[in-house]
Amino acid sequence: MQELRQKTKRSVRTLQRAFDTLTIVPKQPKIPKQPINLILDATFFSRTDGVLIFRANRVNLYWKFIYAESLKEIADGLEHLDKIGFSFKSVTIDGRRGVIKLFEARYPNLPIQLCQFHQA
Repeated sequence: MQELRQKTKRSVRTLQRAFDTLTIVPKQPKIPKQPINLILDATFFSRTDGVLIFRANRVNLYWKFIYAESLKEIADGLEHLDKIGFSFKSVTIDGRRGVIKLFEARYPNLPIQLCQFHQA
C-alpha cells in the first residue's frame, strides 16, 4: 500500500476504500447447455473480511470479497450468473432462512439442498 501511495499520491485510506469496492469477476466461464448444480457459500478470514463464492462442476463461477454474507450480495451474484446465461438444476446452500426464501422467490421450482457440513 505504501508503494501505491507513493506512485498515486493518494492516502492509504483512499486506496483501501478503492480496493474494498472492487468486485472480482473471473473470466467468463463456458456456459453449459444443461442446467448446473450450483453451490454457494461465504468464507471469512476475520470478522469482516470474507469472500462469497458460487461454484459448479469444480469451477468458481463468481466470487466477491464481502464484509458480511448478506442477501444483497447473494442476489447480486445470482443476477450476474443469470445475466451471462446460467440456468440451475439445483442449489446447495448453508441453510439460512433468508437465503432459502431468496431462492424460493427467484426460482420457485428449484430444488434446494442444505449443506451437510453446515448441518453437522
